[in-house]
Amino acid sequence: MIKTLVFDFDGVIMDSNQLKRAAWYDVFPEHLVSARLVSDVVERNKGNRYDILHEIFMVLKRPQETVHLLVDGYARRFNEAVQTRLTSEGVSADTLHALTELAERYPLYINSATPIQGLVETVENLHIGYLFKAVFGVPPSKEENLQIIAVREGISPDEIAFVGDGEGDWQAARSTGVYFVGFANKDNNWSEREFPLISGLDQIGGLITTV
Repeated sequence: MIKTLVFDFDGVIMDSNQLKRAAWYDVFPEHLVSARLVSDVVERNKGNRYDILHEIFMVLKRPQETVHLLVDGYARRFNEAVQTRLTSEGVSADTLHALTELAERYPLYINSATPIQGLVETVENLHIGYLFKAVFGVPPSKEENLQIIAVREGISPDEIAFVGDGEGDWQAARSTGVYFVGFANKDNNWSEREFPLISGLDQIGGLITTV
């Protein structure tokens, strides 16, 4: 029986992956760093914003002793650009309605690969924090976050449903024994998988009552 719901953020609560990709071009003016270089690194590097920035500055052959400071500074710029875009877009009315109804029946959590400070800022800017018992980003890992949530709720992992849209979400759920629900969107193109799929959060209520 499912007793707690956990949601990835990007691609699940918001269709924000494209917005975050676009934010990279707000950070780097074309005359300083080519859009092609930014695009190549963003598409190739599947790490977080710090990993992407580190690779960009290494490709640009910036002095090793300055890379750390550059990464920190540009990570702040990237966060500002992301927050502006996400706040302007907002959470859809359908998603907000679905989360509100689910919050009346289950404890809700966010478990994202976004650095925790930026994630907390996003949730505050979107005015959705009241819907969630807690918000978890990285570090630690998504696997560790799921374990923390199980302990916090005093339940076993198989009483948690984790809704995510990435292979990393699926692996985190599988390795911790958490029930996984895949969120199909235009980024992952999921159609038939070894786990149940939804395309809107309004569909999850009926699904998890059968688990």
